[in-house]
Amino acid sequence: MEPHPETIANEAQLDDALTKPSQALCDFITRLKSPLMILGAGGKMGPTLAAQAQRAAMRANHSLEVVAVSRFSDQAARDWL
Repeated sequence: MEPHPETIANEAQLDDALTKPSQALCDFITRLKSPLMILGAGGKMGPTLAAQAQRAAMRANHSLEVVAVSRFSDQAARDWL
């Protein structure tokens, strides 16, 4: 597993660190069939989880469609996804 950075200078670096998939996730994600639906994707952990799943699928070269489902009361989370 890759270590987290010593310091995080900005929000973009934080997002990168939080959404970086482990090798175990990249190996596992190839077993899933599309679509992977993430319910509550606009909540506290949802955007990070959805982005991490998408990054894992891309890293594993798996054409998994990740669908983020939420009421999206936070427009910033919707825009970020």
